[in-house]
This record gives sequence, C-alpha cells and structure tokens, in this order.
Amino acid sequence: MLKLDRWAFAKGWREDRRCLALVGLAFAVVLTGCDSTESAIRENEEAMARQQARMEKQSELERLIVAEARAWDTLEPLMREGANYQEDETFGYIGAAFVTERFYPERLIGTARSSNLGPYISVSQVFPGSPADLAGLMPGDRLLSINGTRMPRWDRAARFASVKVKRLFKPDELNVIEVSRKGKVFKAQVEARKAAYYAVAVSNERVSDMRADGEMVWLSLDLVEGVTDPNNFAYACAYVLAQNIMRHPEKRRKNQWMGQVLDIAAQTGGITTTGALGNFSGRRYHWAFSVEADLVALYLLSAVGYDVSAYPNFWQKQLVLSSKRGSLEPRDRERLEIMHQVIRSIDGKKARGAFIFPEEYLAGDTSEIQLKKFAASSDKNASMYSN
Repeated sequence: MLKLDRWAFAKGWREDRRCLALVGLAFAVVLTGCDSTESAIRENEEAMARQQARMEKQSELERLIVAEARAWDTLEPLMREGANYQEDETFGYIGAAFVTERFYPERLIGTARSSNLGPYISVSQVFPGSPADLAGLMPGDRLLSINGTRMPRWDRAARFASVKVKRLFKPDELNVIEVSRKGKVFKAQVEARKAAYYAVAVSNERVSDMRADGEMVWLSLDLVEGVTDPNNFAYACAYVLAQNIMRHPEKRRKNQWMGQVLDIAAQTGGITTTGALGNFSGRRYHWAFSVEADLVALYLLSAVGYDVSAYPNFWQKQLVLSSKRGSLEPRDRERLEIMHQVIRSIDGKKARGAFIFPEEYLAGDTSEIQLKKFAASSDKNASMYSN
C-alpha cells in the first residue's frame, strides 16, 4: 500500500502555489508595464497634439498681426491726409495703433494673452517719427489713461479702443497719457495731430472682403495676403477708408430705417410689402455712395503720392468678378467713366500747382462726378468697358 507523506505533499503544494503566485505576479507586472507604456504613449500623443494646436494658433495670430501691420502701413498716411475732409470725422491721433484681445478671434484669446495682448487697451504699433514715437511709446505698452480718463478693461475695452480713444486725444495740444510697461507705470506728454483715425482689424474669414462700420476698418486676411500689388492694395484700403470718412455706414443705416418705417406704414394701410421698401431704401444710394467713395479715395491716394491711373482697371476687375453675369452692368461702366473723369480733374489741379483736395465737392459742387457724356475720352472709355 502506497503511503503518502502528507506533510511533504502539503509542502510541495505550498511551493507550487508559491510558484504560481510568482508567475501570476510576473504576468501582472508585464501587463502593468504594457498599460503603463500605452498610457505613456497616449499622454505623449496628447501632449504633442496640444503643442501642435498651440503652434497653429500662434502661427494664425502672427499672420493676423503681420496683416494688420501691412494694413496700417498703407492706411496710416491716408488717415492723416483725410483730416478735415469731414469735421465730425477728424480726430486726435498720436501715431500709434491701439488694440485689445477682442480684436482677434475668440479661439485665439489665450494665445493673444501669452503675446502681451489682454483684456485691456494695448499699443500694437508705433509709427517712426510720430508723436507717440517721440514720446517713447513702444508696441506692447498698456494704455492706462488719457488726460485723466481711465481706460476700461474686459468687454468695454474693445469699444473704448475703437470709439473713445481717438475722441479723448485733443488735436494740436499736449495730451498726458499714463502707460504701463512690464509692470512699471510712467506718464508721458504727447502732442496729438489731426487725422481721420479708425481702428483696424483683420479677420480670418474665408472670403476676400473689406468693410467700414463707421468706427473701424475691417479687412479679411485673404484680402490683405491675396492683393500683393501695393498700388492695388492701397486702392482697396483708400476706398473703404473713404466710406468711413463720408459716413456711409451711418447713412445706410438711416436710409434702411426710413425704408422700414415706410414698410410699417404700408402694412398698416393693408399693403403687403415683405420688407421690399426697406431693402430698396437701403440699396438705392449704394451706387452714389460708391461714386463718392471713389472720388475721395482718388484724392487721398493722389495727395500721398500713389499713381491712380490703374485705379479704374482694378475696380473693373472687381466689378466683373462680383457680377452674377460675369460682365459689367451699365451703372458699372458709368462709375468707371466717372473715375477717369475725376482722375482728369486731379491731373488738371496738379498741372496748375493746386492743392490736391476735393474742396469743390465738399463745398457742394458735384460737377466732378456728374458724367460729361461728350467728354473727349468718353468714347474711348465706353469702348474699353464694353466687354
């Protein structure tokens, strides 16, 4: 009969169990190691994705800032030349551009703050030789006060930068500003000059566009980067600036409101208009506004030294591109002929040594934009725009 040493058997079983436990522990360690490795890989990939996103946002912000710089380089002399075109649109200007983080897309605010742009009014550019430059202002300086008026922060700062700042600077006077730079606060005196100053913002919309809203000039990134020819870019900038100077946005809103009042009156009388009167009233002055903006733009450009001979050709291309038919409308051809007429008028003033300023038009004489049907070059221009 086989005899078993139960103690030896038990001892062997304990050793087997110990071996199994060690194997299990080793297997668990291996699994844990795999999990740790996979987790580390995931964390590394997520960190790389976050870094890539930060780099893309930084690149996008830098593109917008570079585009703003180009826009300002073109608009700044035009704004100075635009002083006194309209008394209500002539402001104090010290040769510096002001922005807040709200001038940039919402998704870039965190990036803007890391680039010294925050919920306050900052100096984005200082033009060489300007009063701001002579006073020692630098890009990145934070504006704290103007002549004792404190600058707001957060949401109010953006509107203040575009609407209030230019009205606080007193032209032809010494203005006291308080500035913060790297935590240090100092005051400076700066003499403001007259200019048709408007804040400038570049939008990264996926369309080439430019807009004037009465207080700002809005340019799309595609427009700023896409119109590479300096003259053509200046033509576009001068045109949108002229709209602000001549208060077109305000007049359009007023005309639209008048049309809506007519709509309400008509509907009260039982006539269904579906808003047609309001839409017509808002559009009816569009052509006249365009012609007026052309005249002011041509004078501004000529006065600061641009060659405006290609201005009509630039707009001819834009009008054809924007036309649903892909060709010029009769009113477009008339507008282009008026451009040539204004250019001839400016050339005549240059030949006489006269001041390049639309004094007659601003005084109420509209003869420069009243098309002279039998002008010497009328037939030539008509054939030029017949296609």
